[in-house]
Amino acid sequence: MKKTWILKELLQPLTAEKVKGDLRQEIRGIAYDSRRVEDDYLFFAIPGLKNNGTNFIYEAVKRGAKAIVTQKDLPDCSGGHKGVSYIAVGDAREALSRVSSVFCGFPSRRLKVIGITGTNGKTSTAYLLESILKAAHLKVGVIGTINYRMGKQIIPAVRTTPESLDLHLLLREMVVSGITHVIMEVSSHALAQRRVSRIDFDVGIFTNLSHDHLDYHKSMENYFSSKNLLFEQLGLASQREGRRISVLNGDDPASTRILQRLEAFPQVEILSFGLGDKNSLQAKVVESKPAASRFLIKNGLENIEVNLALPGKHNLYNALAAAACSAGLGINSKFIKEGLEKAKHIPGRFEFIGKDMPFKIAVDYAHTEEALRNILEASRDFNPKRVILVFGCGGDRDKSKRPLMGRVAGELAHFSILTSDNPRSEPPEKIIADIEAGFGSKKNYQVILDRCQAIESALKMARPDEMIIIAGKGHETYQIYKDAVIPFDDREAVKRILGEMGLTEDGRGKTKNG
Repeated sequence: MKKTWILKELLQPLTAEKVKGDLRQEIRGIAYDSRRVEDDYLFFAIPGLKNNGTNFIYEAVKRGAKAIVTQKDLPDCSGGHKGVSYIAVGDAREALSRVSSVFCGFPSRRLKVIGITGTNGKTSTAYLLESILKAAHLKVGVIGTINYRMGKQIIPAVRTTPESLDLHLLLREMVVSGITHVIMEVSSHALAQRRVSRIDFDVGIFTNLSHDHLDYHKSMENYFSSKNLLFEQLGLASQREGRRISVLNGDDPASTRILQRLEAFPQVEILSFGLGDKNSLQAKVVESKPAASRFLIKNGLENIEVNLALPGKHNLYNALAAAACSAGLGINSKFIKEGLEKAKHIPGRFEFIGKDMPFKIAVDYAHTEEALRNILEASRDFNPKRVILVFGCGGDRDKSKRPLMGRVAGELAHFSILTSDNPRSEPPEKIIADIEAGFGSKKNYQVILDRCQAIESALKMARPDEMIIIAGKGHETYQIYKDAVIPFDDREAVKRILGEMGLTEDGRGKTKNG
């Protein structure tokens, strides 16, 4: 790997609209955050949702930047910018993706990269697929919502899909560490913002499409188009380099539209999964238990019987997605079975707290209408006498899904406690009011704004053979308010409150719940 680059070499994949300065300068690093700039760096002034990178050009130069890439226009270079080169491009984020790939030595070309996109199920599918690939003795890296994993190294995730520079640096590190296969959760934001536009994906997995992120995408059509970018990228890669694989949920209507667009790319192999007979991989449920299911995966003439220790129909789809991808990669069916059956637990996804309790407690990340419906329907398999749901919605995010989630809760939960999620800059009362609208005339809920108090209230009102579901935050270990981010973990809160109630995690002790 080069220690320094000539600026002109790094910029070779770009089409510059305007240039000012010397392109023969030596560059030893790149950054999009001015605080990370060092001597002889190339700084990308990318536009953000709240701040524009052009506002930090002076700071970047002060810290040692020798070249600046901006979007569309060159800034006023007067005053203290002597010897600094400026390059204006049409899309600074796309430029950052291109240059990051060059700077890091095109790491994705040396890896088998699997991208997973969809509204729900990305994290669970990634965990299941990781388990299969590890069962097949492959060296696997994962870039996802909960964390980034390579071997024994675990890095906390800042966001589901990192910025392009961070992504290529991470992939380069994976190459060096001997990783061969990378599973990447690909968010719609990352696709729309071109963070993954220079990643050489070998496989694209589509889980499903439902209502979410309309605060950013503005319409479901835009949301779908962002998801579809992954498959367009696969198609273009197939034209250059041959076989690529698309793994689609054949039971989701959006897959039909993706298929139509993939007709222009005949070298992309299509694999579909689902319960319908027309899918490449189909599932037939043999036995359904509350916390598990036994099913057959029909893959052509071969049947694979799997005992899946994850509850709910939605996890059956996640398992099929992982199995279809593995089959497309040529993984032996015995490893598919072994990997799926080894997956016993996914952090914050229908994660049960405690055992041998008088009532069941599950924490789940569900923060969309469809995800909430999935976990509430899955809870029925446990035959609880009553389901108590604790949930809220995030502030400064898609407001249109709030009443939809309220409607699902009103219909499928016996009783709900509406509380704060991550309010951010919005008044929690306003968020709750939006959710309440979905309940209509139903009054099977109460409002407790403090999340800890809401969880405590649910635990204290639960009776034997009932179930509490705490939804929305799952694996998260914080709450975001307007002026602060505070530590908060639903799972830890449950454990602490149970202790205060005199009830341990294994169900021992006596509570006033009987």
